[in-house]
Amino acid sequence: MLFPERMVRVEITIPRKRLYQTIEAIGRSGVLHIDTGTEKPMFHELQSRAQKLLDTVEGYLEILGITEYEAGNAAGIMDYAEFLSKAESYVSSAAPFIEALANRKKRVESESGLLARADAFAEALAGDIDTKRVAGEVKYAGLRAVVLAKESVEMFIIALKRYDPFILYAPLTSGSIAVLLFYDRPVEVHIVNAIAKMEGVEIAKEYFLKSKRDEIRKMAGDLEADFKKGAERYAKELLAIYAGLKRAIELFAVRSALQKVGEHYLLYGWVPRREADRFAKALEFAEITFQKAGDDAPVLLKTPEILKPFETLIKSFSYPGYNEINPTVPFALAFLIMFGAMFGDVGHGLVLAAAGFIVSRKMKKYEDFGKVYILAGCGSMLFGLFYGSFFGFHDIVPHLLFVPVENVDLTIFTGVAIGIFFITVGFILNIFSLAKRKRVSAIFFGEGGVLWLLIYWFALGIAAKALIFELPVRYELYLLSAMVAVLLLALFIRKRAYAQTLLDTLIQIFEQAVNTISFARLGAFALAHGALFLALFSIADILSKTDGRGIGYWFIIVLGNCFIIVLEGVVVTIQTLRLEYYEFFKRFFKGGGKPYKPFVLESE
Repeated sequence: MLFPERMVRVEITIPRKRLYQTIEAIGRSGVLHIDTGTEKPMFHELQSRAQKLLDTVEGYLEILGITEYEAGNAAGIMDYAEFLSKAESYVSSAAPFIEALANRKKRVESESGLLARADAFAEALAGDIDTKRVAGEVKYAGLRAVVLAKESVEMFIIALKRYDPFILYAPLTSGSIAVLLFYDRPVEVHIVNAIAKMEGVEIAKEYFLKSKRDEIRKMAGDLEADFKKGAERYAKELLAIYAGLKRAIELFAVRSALQKVGEHYLLYGWVPRREADRFAKALEFAEITFQKAGDDAPVLLKTPEILKPFETLIKSFSYPGYNEINPTVPFALAFLIMFGAMFGDVGHGLVLAAAGFIVSRKMKKYEDFGKVYILAGCGSMLFGLFYGSFFGFHDIVPHLLFVPVENVDLTIFTGVAIGIFFITVGFILNIFSLAKRKRVSAIFFGEGGVLWLLIYWFALGIAAKALIFELPVRYELYLLSAMVAVLLLALFIRKRAYAQTLLDTLIQIFEQAVNTISFARLGAFALAHGALFLALFSIADILSKTDGRGIGYWFIIVLGNCFIIVLEGVVVTIQTLRLEYYEFFKRFFKGGGKPYKPFVLESE
C-alpha cells in the first residue's frame, strides 16, 4: 500500500517458428507490460492493413444481416502475416457479390419508400378521390401528384389559374399538402415549371399502379433469397476471418516491439514479482530471464479500493514513479481532512455525499469524481460534528470541539496546526522514499531530508517561544543559524555551485514559512462558511418578520443553503487541491512514472 507493486524485468527469447504461439500465450497470461521503446514502423503497416480489412469484414457481415456475433476462436493460425494476405484475397473475391447485394438493397428500400409515400398521398385524398384507380384510368389528360409545403399551396394555385387545371388537395403532414393535378397536355410545360418554382416533390404516377407494386415486391423477394444464399456462402468464412483479424491486430501490436536475433526474437517487459513463476510456466516454447526492475519500470498502485477514485486526481498531476511512495493514501486522507475542515457541516456533508452517489451511479464518465465527493461529504459531516453545525444551525447537533465563528483565533491556529502536521508528514514520506532508493546523502542533506525537517521544527519552536510565550530566543537563533550553516556546507561540498546553493537554500527557507502560513486558509474558509450562515440567518430574519419562522423564513434558509453548498463546494475543492499540490504533495512526490498496462488478448 505504501509503495507500488514490485516488478521484475523480463527478457523473453522466442523461436521464430513459435512466435505467434508465444505471443498468444503472453496475452492469455495477461501480466506482461511490454517495453515499447524499440517499436518498428514496419509492423504498424501490418496493423493498419488488418484494421482496414476488419472494418470491411464487419461491414460485409452487417450487409449479410449478421449483426450480433462473437469473435469466435482464432486457434490454428500459425503465421498471421500469411493469414492476413489470404484473408485480403478472399474478401476481395467476395466483395463484388456482397456489394451488389448492398446496392440492390438500397434500391429496394428507395422504391419501397416511394411506394409508402404514394400510399400516404392516396390516403390523404381518399375522401375526395380514389387516386390509385384514377392513376390507372386517366390516359388523355395530364395527371401529376405533388407534395408542397403548406405555405406554398395558395400561391401555387394562383400561379396555375390561367391554365385552368383541376386541383384536389388535402393535408399530408403537419407542414405539407398532397396536391393532385389534372390538366390539358399542351400546358404541361407550364405545370412542370410551376412545380419546380414552388419546390414541390413529385410522386411518379407508376407508384400508384398495382403493376409497380408487384414489381417491387418481386425485387424484394429475389433480394431476400440472394441474401440467404450469400450468408450461406460467405458468412462462416467471414466470421472466421473476423476472429483471426481481431487476434492479428493484437499480435501485430506486440510484434512491433520485437527484436530479431538470428532465428529468434527478443521481447522485453515487466511483470509483477508475485506473478513471475506463473508467467514463466505459461510460456512453453520461450526462454525467460528475470532481472531486477529499474526506475523505468511501470507502476501498479496498491491502493485500498475505497480510495481508488483519488488516483484520478493524482494522474491529472502526474503518475508516480516506480520507486516513489504511492501518494494515493496520504493524498486522500489529506484531501478529506482539509476539505472537511473548510466545509464542516453535517447537513451539507449529507447533501454532498448524496450528490456524489447520484453522479457515480448515473454518470459513468464522472464516476470517480462522484465517489470522491461521497468521501468528501463524509469528511464534512465529521467536521460538522466537531463544529456542531447542521445546515448552519448550532442548536441541533452539540459541538465536539468548538464553533469556528465563536473562536476565531483557535480556528486559524487549528488550520495552521493541520498544515504543520501535513508538512511534517510530507518530510517523513520523502525520507522513506529516499531510503527506499538508497540515496543516503539525500536522506540527511537533500531537499526534504532529515536536516531540513529538524530545521523546520526548530524554527517552529523558536516562533512559538517568541510569539506565544514571549520569551527571548537569542541562543535558539544562534543554534538555528548553525544548523543552516551545516546544511549549506554539506550542499556546497555536494554541488560545488556556491551561489546557486545559497540561493536555493534561502528559497527553501522562505517556502517553508509561506507554506506553513498558507494553511491558515483552512481556518479562514471555516470562518467564511460560518459567516455565510450568519448572513443567511440575518436576511431570513429581516424578510420574515411578519410571519416569524413561517414559509418565507424556511424558503430563504433552503435557498441560501443551496447557494452556500454550490459556491463553497467549488471554492473549497479548488483550495483543497491547491494545498495538496503545492504545499503537501510536492514534498515527497516527483512523478514522471508510467502506469502498468499488461498485454491482454481482448479477443479471448
